Order: sequence, then C-alpha cells, then structure tokens
Amino acid sequence: MPNTPITGVPIPAAGGTDQVAADLMTAFSNAETMFVGRFASAADRDGKITAPVGGQVAWLISPGKFVYFDAILVAWADLMNPTSWDTWTPTLQGAGGVAFNIGGGSSQIGRFRLTGKKVDFQCTWSFGSSVSGPGGSLVFQFPPGLPAANISTLNQTGPCGLFVPNTSDNWLGFWAVGAGGNTGVMHFPRSNTNAAQTYFQDTSDGSSAGTGIPLVTGTAFNYPIQVNGTLTASGEYELA
Repeated sequence: MPNTPITGVPIPAAGGTDQVAADLMTAFSNAETMFVGRFASAADRDGKITAPVGGQVAWLISPGKFVYFDAILVAWADLMNPTSWDTWTPTLQGAGGVAFNIGGGSSQIGRFRLTGKKVDFQCTWSFGSSVSGPGGSLVFQFPPGLPAANISTLNQTGPCGLFVPNTSDNWLGFWAVGAGGNTGVMHFPRSNTNAAQTYFQDTSDGSSAGTGIPLVTGTAFNYPIQVNGTLTASGEYELA
C-alpha cells in the first residue's frame, strides 16, 4: 500500500481488488491520526482513541483546550500553556497504604494542570463526622493517568496545612514526593518536647516523635481531624 508524499498516509494501491468501501475506511482511518479531532471531553477522547500515536492532536470541548499525545511521557499533555484545570479525587491514606476515613459529609477535591512535564496541583480535604484512620504519615495520591514524578534527581516538595477547629490551631507543614513517585507524603514540624501540641503521630505508641500528623494536647492522642477541619496541599512537581 503506497503512502502520501508528505505525511505518509497509507492509501489503497492502484489496480488492486475493487473494495471501495474498505479501501476508503483504511485510508481515512490512517488519516484520522493526523487530523485534529473534536471530542466532548477527555473521557470521550479516550473512548474513541484507544491507541494514540506520538504527536496526535485533539480539541476537548470541555474544558476547552488543545492536547497532544506525548510519546515520551506516554500521556496526553496540554498543547499550549493551560488556562483551565482538570479535576480528580485525591485519596488520603495513612500507614501501610490504609485508606483514611475523613467522615460523613466530608469532601476531597483536587485540581491539576499539566504544562510540558510540570504538574501544578491544589488539594483540599474538608472533614466530616466519625473520622478514623491509621497512624503514621498522611499520604495523598497524585493525579491519575500521568507518569510518576521525577524522584531520581529532584527533591520536590511543597506546602501543606492543617486546621483544627476546636483549638483554632493551624499547622503549616510540607509534602515530599513518596517512593515510586505517585504520592505526596505530608510532614508537620514538632517542638523539642513531645508534650507540646505539634509533635508527630507515631504508629507505635502515639506519643513519641515520628512521621505523621500533629496531635492536640489533651485529646488522648486522637487525630486533630474533626468536623469542619481542613487539610490542604498544593505545589508543583516534574514528571520523570
């Protein structure tokens, strides 16, 4: 089957078996990878383009942007600097990858945008009733469908915050890229004594310094995560 001279689209060979409909389908199916397709959303695009090729371009009606398939990242990326955000639900976990229950009536919201290999993101968790979870570090999942973060040469971190309504306390901490590059691990500072309000939750006894979230004095080592409390994380990281 010969190819067109500029972009190499395969076309039916002259003098072949007369199968006009099949030949047209073959020609246009190959050419479609070089057209700018219009899709209702990213989900609509993924349902119709099941084997994207490097350099393929698409227009997403919602949220209204051009994207291209990056053969190096093996993912769709914004063609131009994005002016809109994509959303995802950032799950929250404790020690051992056990899911953290942030309670009834809660919400967890995340948004991100990809520019080249840089991911900007913002997350907010608003806690509801009957909060429960394991000890240890609080870990959140990065946006799905993207390659892992670059953890080999870059020490990538950003801010996170925790508001405790019953004491009107605010803690400012930081997140760092977790092992494997698909999560952010939150860390909050503590004072020099474990009796202070800002020591870490520890998975062994709940009273010694460890990695995790701060506790509130007088709460019998309970998490300071309660109704109307919030946890936030934001920043940027680079894909591998």
